[in-house]
Amino acid sequence: MKSQSTFIAITPFRHADKLTIYKRKKQWKTTQKSDRFVILLFKTNNIFILKIYLSNSYK
Repeated sequence: MKSQSTFIAITPFRHADKLTIYKRKKQWKTTQKSDRFVILLFKTNNIFILKIYLSNSYK
């Protein structure tokens, strides 16, 4: 079974911003500074639910 990368692209937060969340070696990584937001990813009934909370400094 091949390892799969999961890519979640969310755009835009601001006009020029693009946030991509991806999984590499069982770790979730992002293309933006992680101090700008909190990412919660959890699984219920085989459905992945992603919640992103932006920090006040990002808004």
